[in-house]
Amino acid sequence: MRQEERWYWSACVGEEGQAYVELLLVLFLILLFVSGILFFGRVLYVGIALDAAAADAARASVETLNDWRGIPQGIEAAQRTLRGYYLDPAAAGIRVAPLAGWTYGYPVRSDVSYRTYVGDIPFVGWFYPDQTLRLHSTVFLRVEEFKSRWAW
Repeated sequence: MRQEERWYWSACVGEEGQAYVELLLVLFLILLFVSGILFFGRVLYVGIALDAAAADAARASVETLNDWRGIPQGIEAAQRTLRGYYLDPAAAGIRVAPLAGWTYGYPVRSDVSYRTYVGDIPFVGWFYPDQTLRLHSTVFLRVEEFKSRWAW
């Protein structure tokens, strides 16, 4: 062997698996980054859907013409909104309740909660052992004072 070949081979000793280790480290970091993006995207999507459902429930309940119809109308509006976001309304917790009676100007509270499955995202199981994350949204609106009463 020539002197140049000996120097080349002696420099490579001890570095045989370095490229594989670097590849594994980089792939792990990329997978961790992609998992974070997937988790954040799913939580953001469900959070936006819950905010919209709670707002729709509150709006539909305070604009009702009959006080006995306000709560069912609000729940139905929230269910339709969740269906529009392709979420199961049966799995959601929807609650519409007046805080001080169903009188003009008094507030109505609308709560919508949902358990989001995050078990299929890598590394999330370490932080959420039951594989679900509970999200919640609340909206307060006042019963409309200036709505018209129609005579049928």
